[in-house]
Amino acid sequence: MPTLPTHFRGHYRIERLALVLRTVLDIGAMSSQGKWMSLTERVSQAIQRYTPHEYTDIPGKSEVRDATAYPLGWIVASAIVAARYHHSAIDAIPVYHPEHGWDRFLLTRRVACTYRESELAESFGQLLLTGNDAPRLVTNTTQLTMGNLLRRDPEHAITSVLDLVPAIGLSEGDHTRCWHERARRYPIFYDVVATLIAEHPGLVAARELFVDERRIAGTYHPLYLHSIVTTPQMVYNWFEVAVADRHAFFRIDGEQAFYQTNNGDWSTVQKQLVNENREGMGRRLLAWLRLDGEPDPESID
Repeated sequence: MPTLPTHFRGHYRIERLALVLRTVLDIGAMSSQGKWMSLTERVSQAIQRYTPHEYTDIPGKSEVRDATAYPLGWIVASAIVAARYHHSAIDAIPVYHPEHGWDRFLLTRRVACTYRESELAESFGQLLLTGNDAPRLVTNTTQLTMGNLLRRDPEHAITSVLDLVPAIGLSEGDHTRCWHERARRYPIFYDVVATLIAEHPGLVAARELFVDERRIAGTYHPLYLHSIVTTPQMVYNWFEVAVADRHAFFRIDGEQAFYQTNNGDWSTVQKQLVNENREGMGRRLLAWLRLDGEPDPESID
């Protein structure tokens, strides 16, 4: 296990036990049908939904590998965010490779904490979705393969991951401008997205967005169109969720969102996701993507 600073070790055992137990117990999730699912049920559902799919059926994938690694990777990444985001500023950023598709998550503090913007993007390792027995957590010193472990004992898989991505606390200073402080419901949003991905093969999500000032596919990016971003740049404080030709965007604090209308324009929403309960968040996202129902522009959308 990685060594912790001396001043932090005193309460680490208690913190680790309480936080790991809470994470394992809470990593169950409400399905889009309103049914509570345990971690074991979530893993089983992801395997069942994705196993029949050829890799080419899933957007952003270009090589043959186990399709179940994608939803399982999101489940593991969500557990890391739930346990480490607010108190250690560790985020899990999915990465799209132009040749390999969605092939990894970077475990990093640089996009969550202003004091860590110069850190390496993979300071706390990478969660790889390729290779034998994926997903695989790779750190500077250790590799943990989880494909079979998640199938046999998902709780043990999650506790093993959190052992390798330990709580390290926050830097001294004022964190009011940091996203780990501002986005208080971010771990819930992250887990709702992970749940929807496990339920709906073909649904993908991004946390690393390039916003251009030019038209793409005949339309401007909604973040540029609404002057949230005014110059071409990478953005790390929004989610994009997409399936086929439908896209929706929401900020990681849940305070702003856009979805595509039936005529291809972008619409803002009347009721923000931060004001929804967990079931409502998932229901709204599915409606925006037309996976279950339609948006309700007369009241909330």
